[in-house]
Amino acid sequence: MDNLITLDYLSTFGGMVAVVVLITEFTKDLIDKVFKGLPTKYVAFIYSLILIIGYQIMSGTFDISKLLLTFINAILITMTAQGGYEWVFKPIEEKSHKSK
Repeated sequence: MDNLITLDYLSTFGGMVAVVVLITEFTKDLIDKVFKGLPTKYVAFIYSLILIIGYQIMSGTFDISKLLLTFINAILITMTAQGGYEWVFKPIEEKSHKSK
């Protein structure tokens, strides 16, 4: 069970997006309590940035000269993660609210 999420999986765009969605959703309630009013997209961006830099450090590819690209990639991962969330979970939430 220690190989569900691997560095190889995290090195892919889809893997990074999936992990950002997973971590953001898991910590959303706690973050909302501690940082009231902080939009979820900024939380997801911070997670994206941490994950990208963490991956780069662990794989030995971190380079300060690529920080701008890392920042841009974190935005792309964040926007994709948000879009994926809205595509999968929003319809479920809307159905739940209609049935009440």
